[in-house]
Parts: sequence; C-alpha cells; structure tokens
Amino acid sequence: MSYSVMKTIYLTILFIFISSNAFAVTVHDTYEFAAVAQTASLNGPFTTNNDNVNNSNSAPITDKSIATYLLQNSNGNASIEITSFRTDDGSTVDIYLGTGIDLSIFFLGDVYPHIFDLQLSSNGSASELVTFNSRTHTNWTYTEMCLDMDSSNKCESESPVDVPIFVMDIDLNNYDLLDDFIAQNPINSLTMNINNVSAVPSLIGAHHLAPVPLPLPIVLFGSGLALLGFVGRRKK
Repeated sequence: MSYSVMKTIYLTILFIFISSNAFAVTVHDTYEFAAVAQTASLNGPFTTNNDNVNNSNSAPITDKSIATYLLQNSNGNASIEITSFRTDDGSTVDIYLGTGIDLSIFFLGDVYPHIFDLQLSSNGSASELVTFNSRTHTNWTYTEMCLDMDSSNKCESESPVDVPIFVMDIDLNNYDLLDDFIAQNPINSLTMNINNVSAVPSLIGAHHLAPVPLPLPIVLFGSGLALLGFVGRRKK
C-alpha cells in the first residue's frame, strides 16, 4: 500500500479522534460532555422552578444547569424533542452513537421512578421507541447535588433534604433501536415522550461528535480494494 494512502487513513482516524474530544462542555465543574442540548421543541404543558414554560422557552432543558428542569404540570401525554446540540464554544454539532455511554440525562428526585420513551431520528428515519425506567436502569447515579445548591455547586446540606439530582447514563448499543440505524449516521434529533408526569428531566448531554471509526483491518481492506481497482484501470 502506498505511503499516500496510509497517510490519508492515519489523518482520517486522527481527525475523528480529535473531533470527538474537542470543545468539551463542563457542567457544574463535575460532568464533561462532548455536547449538550441546544434547542428543544415542547409538546404539552410544562413548568420549571415554579414558572410556566411554553414552546418558545425551552431554556430549562437547553442550558448548562442541572438544577433547572421541565415538569409536566398535568396528566396526559407530553414530549420534549431535542433538535440540536452545541459544544462549549456555542457551535451547533451533530452527535453520533459511539462506544460506551452515548447520552447522560439528568433528573430531579428519586421518590418516584422516572419513566419515559426515547426515540431517535437520523436522516429522516425514526427509530423504535425504547422505554426507560430509573428503577430498573443499571446506570442510575446520585450526583451528590440537589435543586438548592450553593455557589460551589454543592448541596447546602450534606444529606440533602432538598430534591436530589440523579443522572441516567445510556449506552444505546444495548437496545434494539440500533437495528434501524447505521452507526456512521448522525442523530438529528431525539424525543422524550413523558406520560402523566412520569419524569422530570433537567439536562441532556451527548458523548460522541463523530462516528465510531471502522476497525483498521476493514479500512485497510477497503483501501486495498480501491488500490487494486485503480491499478486495474491503469493497466487497461
């Protein structure tokens, strides 16, 4: 294989690695993501920190605070559609499925389970709905923070009597919805369907800004086929 082909492969892999780690978003000096939700469309009545929220004000789910939240304020069906993500410098970016944790979603409280349906959209195609339940989810963790935090992002009480904040880490490779997706395609939007005040999300973070690189043997094999095709054409 020629030096130029090997160089191209190396630079491509390096670019993917750098892209997936650049402009990390740090939330409350504790959590780091490749991107966080930037714009959202709300369907249904919500309230946040005692204020009503309409579709034009989705700030509680698109800011960098895990202490601002969206609470469905009446029974029935409601949904939150995240339509774009941003990096720390404010750039709008595509997110992808990757290796390990793909999404981290923060919620208020743990007295009742947080139950919601998640659906992804990629290049105009929607995935199957997947139901998540904080009571049965493996990666459900108390953040050691709460709704009433001081200036150092700590709960004012060591054992918070205020509403504690939890995070659900989601590895989408564990769910059947991937059958409808190619890991190389960007996720254009994601929708959380919430029924009858069953979940109170506060922030959504994404971990991957680039598709998972193909295994090197596959890349080399593909490049070799391309090179053979080129040589064959030259001989003709």
